[in-house]
Amino acid sequence: DIAFADPAPPNRDEHIDTARNQYHEALKLDPKNQGALLGMARLYAKSGDQERAKEAYRKYLTLYPKDAEVCHELAMAHGRWKDWAGAATWCEAALRLDPENRTIRKTMGFCLARAGRWDEGFAMLCQVMPEAQARHNIAGLLDHLGQTEACRQQLQLAAQADPNYAPAREFLAELDRPATTDQPGSPVPATAPN
Repeated sequence: DIAFADPAPPNRDEHIDTARNQYHEALKLDPKNQGALLGMARLYAKSGDQERAKEAYRKYLTLYPKDAEVCHELAMAHGRWKDWAGAATWCEAALRLDPENRTIRKTMGFCLARAGRWDEGFAMLCQVMPEAQARHNIAGLLDHLGQTEACRQQLQLAAQADPNYAPAREFLAELDRPATTDQPGSPVPATAPN
């Protein structure tokens, strides 16, 4: 039997260029083509071209202003770009269109918190989850930002809100555990696999 190697995978830039050209062609035929407009926006977002992505999403939303899911998608893109205020703004736009959407509310809670609007973020999270879980999530963000004491406070408040909420208790125990090293004779680190 002769084994054939798979051909080299197509170049990522070639894929992007091909897709972009196809979207442009579709838009020449129909400048309001919903799929091509959205595809172009997603292509720019995925390739990291923030300015073109923002412009493409705005063009789409100018023509299709009642698309809450695309507003949420744009909020998520702003989050990937670490533009938390922009992400929160697009979540607000999405919620004006779909006020009961729990996924958008959750995203908005995280975006508000990451934008430094902790109380508003917490309040939004409490609309879609129990207080203990919301505090646990805020604690995770604070931990990620290196704010250990604020994280610990949120975990303590989570444990007070629901003493049976195990994730908060476990996270708090992990924070309170003394640091260990990997030297011979030292205790096994708390994060070691079993």
